[in-house]
Amino acid sequence: MANTRPGAVLSQMRFRLPTGYDLHNAFGPPGWTMTAASFNGRWSVILRVADCAAGGSIAQGGTGRFRLEVTPPTGGQSTDTTDPLAALTPSDPCGGASGWTVTSPSSVRIPRKVLQVTGAVSPPTGAPPLAATVTWTVRNLSNATKNGVALSQVTVAPPSGWSGSCSPATRNIPSDESGTFTCAYTLSTPQSYEFSTSATGGTNASAVGASAGSIGVGAATATFALDKLAAGTGDTVTATLSVRNNTSGTITVTPPASSALQLTNLATAPGSVQPAAQSVAPGATQGFAYSLVVTGAVGSAYLAAGSASTTVGPTNVATTPQGTVGGYQVRWSPPAVVKARVSSPYGFSVAVTNGGYSPVTRVEIVNPQNGTWTGMADAGGSSGLTYAGTITSGLRYTGTLAQGATAVLNFQFASIPTVAQTTSYPFQVVVTADLGGGVTNFETYDVTAAVAVPIADVSQLTILSNGGGQVLAWTNTSSAGAPHDGVVVFRLAAPEVPSLPKDGVDYADPANRTSEVLYADRDASPISTLADAAIGAYNYRVCNHDALFVYSACNTGLNNGWLDSAEATPGGWTHQVGGGVYYLPGVFPGARVGVATNRPTIAALDAATGDRSFDPVPLTSLPSNDTPAARLADGRLVLFQADNAGYVTAIDMEAGSLYWQVFKPGEAFVAGVSGIIRQYAPSSFRAAYPTDVLILCSTAGHVLALDASTGGTLWTLDVGAGIRTPAFYDYDHRLFVATNDGGVVALDMSTSSSTTPPAALPGWQNPGGSYRLSCGRSPVAGTITCLDRSGTLSLLHPDTGAVQASLATGVDAPTSLWRVTGSAAGFLVSSASRVQRILVSGSPPTLGLGGFWAPGLTLSPPVVFSDAGTVYVAASDRRLHKLALSDVHDTGVFAEVTSQLSGVILGPVAFDVINNLFLFGASDGRIWAIKYF
Repeated sequence: MANTRPGAVLSQMRFRLPTGYDLHNAFGPPGWTMTAASFNGRWSVILRVADCAAGGSIAQGGTGRFRLEVTPPTGGQSTDTTDPLAALTPSDPCGGASGWTVTSPSSVRIPRKVLQVTGAVSPPTGAPPLAATVTWTVRNLSNATKNGVALSQVTVAPPSGWSGSCSPATRNIPSDESGTFTCAYTLSTPQSYEFSTSATGGTNASAVGASAGSIGVGAATATFALDKLAAGTGDTVTATLSVRNNTSGTITVTPPASSALQLTNLATAPGSVQPAAQSVAPGATQGFAYSLVVTGAVGSAYLAAGSASTTVGPTNVATTPQGTVGGYQVRWSPPAVVKARVSSPYGFSVAVTNGGYSPVTRVEIVNPQNGTWTGMADAGGSSGLTYAGTITSGLRYTGTLAQGATAVLNFQFASIPTVAQTTSYPFQVVVTADLGGGVTNFETYDVTAAVAVPIADVSQLTILSNGGGQVLAWTNTSSAGAPHDGVVVFRLAAPEVPSLPKDGVDYADPANRTSEVLYADRDASPISTLADAAIGAYNYRVCNHDALFVYSACNTGLNNGWLDSAEATPGGWTHQVGGGVYYLPGVFPGARVGVATNRPTIAALDAATGDRSFDPVPLTSLPSNDTPAARLADGRLVLFQADNAGYVTAIDMEAGSLYWQVFKPGEAFVAGVSGIIRQYAPSSFRAAYPTDVLILCSTAGHVLALDASTGGTLWTLDVGAGIRTPAFYDYDHRLFVATNDGGVVALDMSTSSSTTPPAALPGWQNPGGSYRLSCGRSPVAGTITCLDRSGTLSLLHPDTGAVQASLATGVDAPTSLWRVTGSAAGFLVSSASRVQRILVSGSPPTLGLGGFWAPGLTLSPPVVFSDAGTVYVAASDRRLHKLALSDVHDTGVFAEVTSQLSGVILGPVAFDVINNLFLFGASDGRIWAIKYF
């Protein structure tokens, strides 16, 4: 509508529809609303300016676009016709002039056809030669029978490769009824066929032409679709190539590379992921998605075409429908806000780029959420257009935005909703342009802004360092409210700490990449490992994000959200597992090593390379001291761990999965796990127990026997004193339990079964004492060895508990007791500050002190190579020291490891005899593999 009245403005319009028309909705220019609608034989609708003070009226020379959504009457005419709009009544209720006139309102006419044609194809795809049917349905909307209705301009494209005909030639169709025409075709050439037609009948009766769609012919056929048929220059659209298998066997489909697509006004999006080849079952369809950027001029069409390769030949060339390049780009930023990360007021911006040929004169930001998003106000700093005041539930900006220019409109809200999960809210941006000659045009863009609940961090981040650099691995996490979309990885050279990401920023976009961004992805990327060839000490941060690029808290890892790497020693490796490692690793020589961490988790690594064999398995609480590994009678290679919360976990180290996990209420397994391998046990044990047996001791004073294959409890025995050390089974029917404050309890396993706990060993006299270490074998025949918390070493008779020899070693709070056999028979006793050699001589045995090593460092329990006469001890100087076994003097030979943290403690050392590697952990979360020296 154009206002040609001199000196007057137009603020209201009343439309009266022709008889029989139904009104559904009505829209006016920006700032106008539908205020009334009534029906008295004819629908009448009034649209007017919503707020006179806010503006929006149409001045002299101006135009406004009005949209009426209606349904015309049926059966009320016999031939094609047009219906004039009944009345147009302009006015200005905002206080302006009255007495308006309308030039020829009857010239506004609505064309109405009396025939309507629609089509359908069947089947949509198939192998050649394909018998296909196209059915056209013609409906007679007039008030009289139409004789001689016929299809006209029947078209099959391309014009070759098919044969067929349509019937009947004509039909008589009564009023308000439909008739069908059937076209039978044989489609013999592998390609895509398109079908269209129109219809005529009688005098001045016709239908608008229609398309029935397409049929793809071939052993494998393709269709192409776009998710958006209208987009602005620079917008990203998704094109999905769908390939159907029309054969009776499974085929492999290889989609075209992005660069092989035929693109019109489209370009491959940065960071788009090329889909891989897929197996497709008979009759099934597989989709392949491409991210494309709209590049064409305003008003032009964009489309994509391509064909896929298959094991039964190429598909047809499939083409998407045409999309239309819009005149403007509207970018709302940020797409989401996390209330906990920013304070009120909550700021946003809208960037409007004029990609059309006419200047933009007005932009309005409309807030339909006025009841929940409150206090909307301009925030200053806008460019290109100037803030012009508020409108109803929104803001207005005016000025002149030339072709190619961009205006950035900054605004804010005083209050936004609180949500339990990420929630999106609709907004509108209305862009008005001056087309010249007093004509204006407006376009409304629907946008969304979300209040976000951040996605969870990726879990189980670890970093392997070796001679080839670093390998990062993690587990992607997701949630129903904000599914995982991708990650960004930041990297800086130590000791610098990698940055935290900024919400709303897509770091996969080259425009947002910095030297600190090592990697970034999107589009629901499943990537969960990343190689970095840089060798050296780098710090990494891996951050999860949702589709709105709202990032997780990035707090995974030891160091408040980041993990460090280190340079491995020659021939070895080091793996940062993200949780302090204080415990002896469980080693399967030549295969895998399992380590319990304070994360708490069980990490399983390839012993030779350090590669992550499978994702770490979470524990429920801090792990206990020992993590034994064994090949069970059922053939499984299993790592066992018990924790302080009463959980016992078994990990299948070959399958890379949880074997079983059980909970023992009221128990705390500080002592760890010991057990009895059935095939090595005496015949009395094998007769009583059909499986391998785990033995667990708890601080509640209980000894538990578990089925090693299921975790089921076989029996429980209360020994009357808390236990903080594993039980010792001598494989000669005796089980010795050294308690925290109740001495040593001896049990007769020959009296037990898989359902009956053992009785006390007959004749055993408890020697008393408090113990944190398990009793064990002795180099002196006919004795067992026990070392109490005070450092007193005793040789006990295994049947009576009588002390055969004892010695105060001077080692306070001992951490290990190692038996030494051969000509240098004796013991090695250690604590966190001292390694002491104990000598055995004579018969009856006499214990004596040998040399010691007390370097003023914190020491881990040693590992002894008696045949080589050497002892290896890891210490807080981050060195693995090589000592002489004879008198425990330091040989000066060592291997040194690195750390970015001070005060690092190294854990006990295990040895892989196949790979010739020392394996140990550290309190900074690192596991080291060092070549034997």
